[in-house]
Amino acid sequence: SENNTINEQNLILYDRVKLSHQGLVDAFQETDDAIYRVSIEEDVSVIDLSIMNGNSAYFVDQIHTTPQGSQKIASIVGEFLLNILEE
Repeated sequence: SENNTINEQNLILYDRVKLSHQGLVDAFQETDDAIYRVSIEEDVSVIDLSIMNGNSAYFVDQIHTTPQGSQKIASIVGEFLLNILEE
């Protein structure tokens, strides 16, 4: 995220993604925008995990989650599915 500390940025594998920090932030935003655009066009729901971005407790690098991050994803997905079942 744009709010990553220097220590958090040091965990990101920039050499693998071939992007600067801002380039990576922009790429994630463009991806999110495309996902939302298609979800509207196709009338499908999206489980938004972007609230986790920038939280080093949830990620070991720019993609891979820690055990706590995996638990957070499970919680978000579970809540999403529970809401569908309650409709």
